[in-house]
Amino acid sequence: MRIFAPITKIDQEQRMVFGYASTEALDRQGEIIRKEAVEAALPDYMRFANIREMHQPSAVGVAKTAEMDERGLYLAVKVVDDAAWAKVREGVYTGFSIGGQVTKRDTAQKHVVTGCTIAEISLVDRPANPEAVFEMFKAGARNSKADLERIQGIHDQAVSLGAACQGCLDDDEPISDEADEDLGKRLGTTAERLAKAEAVIADQAGLIAALRGRIDALGERGHPRAGSCARSARPRMSARRGRPARPI
Repeated sequence: MRIFAPITKIDQEQRMVFGYASTEALDRQGEIIRKEAVEAALPDYMRFANIREMHQPSAVGVAKTAEMDERGLYLAVKVVDDAAWAKVREGVYTGFSIGGQVTKRDTAQKHVVTGCTIAEISLVDRPANPEAVFEMFKAGARNSKADLERIQGIHDQAVSLGAACQGCLDDDEPISDEADEDLGKRLGTTAERLAKAEAVIADQAGLIAALRGRIDALGERGHPRAGSCARSARPRMSARRGRPARPI
C-alpha cells in the first residue's frame, strides 16, 4: 500500500515541510484509504515517526507532528539529510507517500481500504493521488521576479477598478520581506474577489440579454403589422348596393 499526497509549505530556515500524507482521494492504484484506517494506524507509526526518501531504507528526517482533520492526515516534517533537502528545495521531491500494508477492505467495495498499517512515510517525486500537487512556500524569502510581476499586475488591475492599496509604501522607503509577503497575500485575496465579481457580472449580462430578447418579442406581439391594421380598419361593404353595411 502506498498513498501519495502533496507538500504544501516549506520553511527553509528550519528545513520543515508541510502537507497531507493521506486523503480519501482515489490514487493511481485505484484505491481509497479511509481516514479511520489511517487514524487507527497513526499511533504505532508515531513511535518512530521515520521519514524516508522514495521508500528506500534510508532515513532522511522525522515527522514532528501528525494530525487528523476533516480532509486527512497532515504532517509537519523536519528534513535533516542535505541531499534530500536539496531535492525538496529544487522541486524534485513533490510530496509525501505512505508505505504500509492493507489489513482490511470494504466487503462491498474491494478498492476501499478500511484497515492498514503504516511502516514509513517517504518524500517522493511522482504523485499517486490526484490531490498531490506541490504548492511551495519559502518562509522569510522574498518573492521571485515572476511572482512580483504577477502580483504587480493584480495590484494595478485592482487599483484601476477603484481598490484602495493600503500596503503601498513610499518609493524611497525600502520594502521589507514582511511587507512584501503581506502585500502578496492581500493582493492574492483581491484577485480572488475580482474573479468572483467578473463571474457575477458575466452572469448578469447574460440575464439582461435574455430579458431584452423577451421584451422585444413581447413588443412585436403587442404591435401588429401596418398591413393587417389597414385591412381590419376597412368597413364592411353591403353586398346589395356596394355601400357600407349598417352597424349591428
